[in-house]
Amino acid sequence: MDRVEPLYMLDTNIMSYLMERPGSERLAHCQERLDSLTGPVAISVIVQAEIFAGLEKKHSNRKELRLRELMREIRVEYLDRGLWFSDLYACIRSASDQRGQRIEQFDAAIAAHAMALGATLISKDKGLARVGGLKLESWDVPGISDRQHAPRVSEPAAAYLSRLSDTRFGWAETPTFWMTGTRGATYVGAHAR
Repeated sequence: MDRVEPLYMLDTNIMSYLMERPGSERLAHCQERLDSLTGPVAISVIVQAEIFAGLEKKHSNRKELRLRELMREIRVEYLDRGLWFSDLYACIRSASDQRGQRIEQFDAAIAAHAMALGATLISKDKGLARVGGLKLESWDVPGISDRQHAPRVSEPAAAYLSRLSDTRFGWAETPTFWMTGTRGATYVGAHAR
């Protein structure tokens, strides 16, 4: 049996660090960590959009060249049919709102994309640690300890997806149930049908 390597997805803040001026401590730290990864590395198309928007807002030839260099080794993951992205996004936003801990829309979308792919999201955004079931690795700036956040739910996304077709579970136990342990919203069940 072939060994499947883990997929790592970089958040926008990590990509920004990797585009900093040569000699930056954050650039050196993140580049060293990037070079040590043993699986494929990608960014979400949502991260790509945020980066392009940033370059459009404040253009930098140096950053654009660095981005092109990075994209030779980092692939872009698109929102393909069959991904449970929409359902996961809705669950993340709903769960964070219910807890009174709002999550930014792009952060929720990036987290949902990583979860749908079973990827480990690499970010410095500690607010993402509140997303249940997200495999998250924190690459903090030098001088601040790096932590790997254990997922709050031990069930991987693949098991969750296979459960949706299992007749033992009704649509009342939607992705929200999987992530939070609470009954799902009816709109998610209706959408899944």
